[in-house]
Amino acid sequence: MSNIANGSLSGLLSEKEEITKLESPAQIFVSQGMYSDRIQITWQPVDNAVSYSLERAVQTPDDPGYSTNTPPDTFDIINASVYGTTYIDTILENPGTNNTEYRYKYWYRVYAENNREKYDPSDPATTVTPGTLFAPPQNVIADKGTSSEKITVKWEYSANASSYIVYRSTNENGAGAQEIARVTGNQNWYDNGILTSEQGNDFYYIVQAVNSKSGQTSASSNIALGYSAVEGAPPAPGAVQVKTRGTAVDGISLSWNAVSSAEGEVKYALFRYSSEDAALTQLTGETSETSWTDKNNVKTGIYYYYQVQAWTTDVTGQKLKSPLSPVQAFTGSNASSSEGFILSPPTGISVDASDSGHTVSWTAAIGHETEQAQYAYGILGSNTKDSGFVQIGTTGTGGTEYTVTGTTYKFYRVKTQYASLSSTESGTVAPAPFAAENVSASRALNLGDAVLYPANSSGVYPVKITWKPPAQGEAAGYHVYRSTTPDSGFRKITETPLTECAYVDINETAKAGKYYYYRILAVNELDQGKNYSTTEYGYGALTHEQYILEYNKTILSSQKKLTLMHKGGLDAVGSETKYADIQVNSQTGSVAYSASGGLSGASVTMKYTNYCDFTNEYGDYYFILNGNSDTEITNVASQNGYMKGTMTCTGMYPGKIYYEKIEIKGGSAGGGSYGVEPDGFNRQDIGYSILN
Repeated sequence: MSNIANGSLSGLLSEKEEITKLESPAQIFVSQGMYSDRIQITWQPVDNAVSYSLERAVQTPDDPGYSTNTPPDTFDIINASVYGTTYIDTILENPGTNNTEYRYKYWYRVYAENNREKYDPSDPATTVTPGTLFAPPQNVIADKGTSSEKITVKWEYSANASSYIVYRSTNENGAGAQEIARVTGNQNWYDNGILTSEQGNDFYYIVQAVNSKSGQTSASSNIALGYSAVEGAPPAPGAVQVKTRGTAVDGISLSWNAVSSAEGEVKYALFRYSSEDAALTQLTGETSETSWTDKNNVKTGIYYYYQVQAWTTDVTGQKLKSPLSPVQAFTGSNASSSEGFILSPPTGISVDASDSGHTVSWTAAIGHETEQAQYAYGILGSNTKDSGFVQIGTTGTGGTEYTVTGTTYKFYRVKTQYASLSSTESGTVAPAPFAAENVSASRALNLGDAVLYPANSSGVYPVKITWKPPAQGEAAGYHVYRSTTPDSGFRKITETPLTECAYVDINETAKAGKYYYYRILAVNELDQGKNYSTTEYGYGALTHEQYILEYNKTILSSQKKLTLMHKGGLDAVGSETKYADIQVNSQTGSVAYSASGGLSGASVTMKYTNYCDFTNEYGDYYFILNGNSDTEITNVASQNGYMKGTMTCTGMYPGKIYYEKIEIKGGSAGGGSYGVEPDGFNRQDIGYSILN
C-alpha cells in the first residue's frame, strides 16, 4: 500500500472515467397484499443506468428469519436486464384457494447497471419490507342446522380487504354460484336468510375479498357447506371420539354415540377438515354404523378434525339433518378428542458438521407435548440421496438431537418411533460442507488462450479463481460470488454448482485498475451450503493496446510537471527534476530531464526513478516507472530523430515498454511503434498513433 499525496485513478484524465460505479437505486417499493397473482416492484431511476438486474429470495414460514422479518442470505437472479424502473413478478399463473405461496414472503434486490460504458454495477438496493400476495378469505365456515331462519357464514379477515363478496351455490363443487351479498371490509360474517322451502337444503358458500389498494378481487375461498335446521331432524350427535390419535400409521379410527329419532332409522354422515384446509371433506354420507376408520388420503404432519351429522327421512322422503357434532379439543390427558393424526416424522431437520462428526437436529413430530415426550426417533444414514438409508441410531424419548461420530454419512433422514410403530421417513437432509480453502484469484495473469478467454471491450482479460476442497469432509460442488467491495455486495456468478476447483470469470464490466473480490460457497448434493471461504481479490491482465494506454497516463502526468521540454529550440536545453505525487515505500520518486547539444544535434535524457503518480481506489500503486525514455535529434533543422530506452513497470501491471522503434518527426513522435511487454506475455509492437 502507498502513502497517497494527491492522485488516484478516480481522478484520472478523461471525463468518461469520472464515473466508475453507479449509485444504488433508491426508494424501492414492493406491493404487499395487493395482487393475488403477482408482486410489483418499483424503484427510482439511477443516473447513467441503462438497465437493472433484479434478484429475489423466497422466504417460507419455517425460515428462521420469517418471524423477525429478516431477509435470507441467498438471492437468485430473476431478470438480469430490466429496462425501466418497474417489474411485475408473476408468482401464480392461476391463483387458487389454498396456494402455499400466500404465506410466503418475497424479498428483492435491485442493481443499477450500464454495460455499454462498463460502469461497475451499483451495490444492491434491498427492500426493507417483503412483498406478499393478496390471499382469499381463509377458513370460511357456515352454520349447519343451528337455526331454521338463517345460515351465518363466517371467515377470517383478509389483509387489505375493502369489502367481501359472498356467493351461494346448490352444487357441492360450487358450480353456478350466485352473488348474494357484499359486506364492508370490517365485517367478516353474513347472515343468509332462509325461506321455509329452503330449510334443510344443502348450500355451498364461497367468499372473495376486494383489495382496498388495487381493487382486485381475490381468488375464491374454500367452499363451506351450510344448511338450516328443520323440524323433526335428529339431535346433534356428541363429539366424534378419535381412538388412534398418533398411534397408527395407516388411518385414524373414530367412533361416536348413536342418537334416535321419532321419524325412524337414523343414519350418519361423517365429515373432516384439517389444519391444512378448512374445507369440509365428506367421508361417508350414509352409514348406520357408529365407527369408522379414516384412510382417505390421510397425510403425515397434519391434524384432522371430525364432525358427524345424524339424519333421517320423513314420510315424504325429505332428508331431515341434525346439526354437525361439536369438535372436542385434546387437553393433554388420555381423554379422547375430535382431533386426530397419524404418527408423523419430525420437521425442521438440519445437520451441522463439526470436527467430531455430524449433529442431526429436528423439531418434535406433531402431537401434544405429553405425546411428544413419549416419542423416540430413529436416525437413518446413506451415502446416496434417494436410496440405501439404514438406521444408525435411536434417541431416547423426547430427544430432538443426535450426534453421529465415527462413520458419518452424506445424507440423513429421521423417523418417529412410538411403542412398536415407526412413522414414514422424513425428507432427506445433508450437512453443509466446510468452507473451501486456499482461495486464489489471478492478478494480471496471462491465462494462455485469448480465444477461449478473450478480453472485454475495455481491454481487460478474465480473472481465474482457484481453490482447494474443504480440509474436512467433501463438497458436491461450488458457487462463486463476486463483489466490487471486500465486505458486501456479493453476487452469485455461477448458475449451476461447479465440480472443478477453478473458474474463469469473463467479466464484461471489468476495467483497468479495478479489484474484484471473490468468495466460494461449498454446497452439498442438495445445492445447500452456508460456509463461505475467505475473500480474495483479483484483476485481469490488460491487452497490449490497453497496457500502453494505462501506462501513458503516468507519463503524461509526469510531463505536465516539466517546463523545459515544452520550450522550443535552444530554450529547451538544460536540466530539471520533478517529483512524483505518490511515495513508494516512503521514498518520493522522480523524473530527471536533461537536454544538451546545439546546431549539430541534440540529446534529451528522461530518467524515471520509482516514479508513481497514481494509486487505484484501494491505495495500491498503479504504475511505478524505472528507466529511460530518451530522444536523439539528428537533424536540428527538421527536428527529426529517434527515441531509445526501456521503461520497467512495477505495481499493479508489471512489464516493460521499449522505445527504440519510435521515430521523432518535427520534434515529436511521428512514426514507428512502442514495444509493449506485460509480464507473462510476449512483446508486441503497437503503433505510436494509439497515443495520439
